[in-house]
Amino acid sequence: NIIENCTNAAIWELVILDHDATEEELTKIKDYFVKTYPWLFPDQAWTVTGKTNEDEDRATIANITGNGNDLILSNFGFAEGSGYNEEGEYAGYLVTDGVDDKIISSIFKMGNDWTVIGDWELINTGKNDNAGIVKFDSIVIYNYNYNSVLINIKNSRNILIPDQNTVNAICSDGRIYSKDWKESIYNEETESTSKNFLTIGYSGNAYTKIAFKNLAIYPTVLSREDCIKAYNYLQTLKAK
Repeated sequence: NIIENCTNAAIWELVILDHDATEEELTKIKDYFVKTYPWLFPDQAWTVTGKTNEDEDRATIANITGNGNDLILSNFGFAEGSGYNEEGEYAGYLVTDGVDDKIISSIFKMGNDWTVIGDWELINTGKNDNAGIVKFDSIVIYNYNYNSVLINIKNSRNILIPDQNTVNAICSDGRIYSKDWKESIYNEETESTSKNFLTIGYSGNAYTKIAFKNLAIYPTVLSREDCIKAYNYLQTLKAK
């Protein structure tokens, strides 16, 4: 698992043993790497980098971690504005049309502590869309009126981020990082876990336009420094 998560990363440390490692030793080594380099170990992670509308598996975004929880695309036209954009403003992104395009994961658990990192942009539709990036009981990100983002963390109060169509990171302790890594803190600690789908571009019967490149969910609350490292690491990865 360590090797799989680090395949596309630079090598910071290398462990060489002069004997076959025991299960206890392997556990200690893994625990050390997870503690020292937490940004390398998301529970869930996806990227569309390298995918095109001509791919045979274009309707599947494989989970980078290899855990099999892939994102499944439905109703896409697989053309500009409803598929993988290869040129223009959103080149390198997967774009939903806001009409019927759906992106959905399998059901998975998110604990009380987490960090969500990603490169995505909500596209202004001129109205309040109750859709965007949604995993109920953990994180809700809605496309809001005139280039704004509405965020709800663990069923706490709604947070309006005006004049922005994206954020780089959201932490379960209430920290939100903008595109320039400015930190905003919304300290309303609540306890909440979820076992739901992750939906992108739609929620229930609501749809919105979103340009999606990548997203990772970590099982811990990362520091600002580690959020930046996680974001930068995610940009180096390609779709499987």
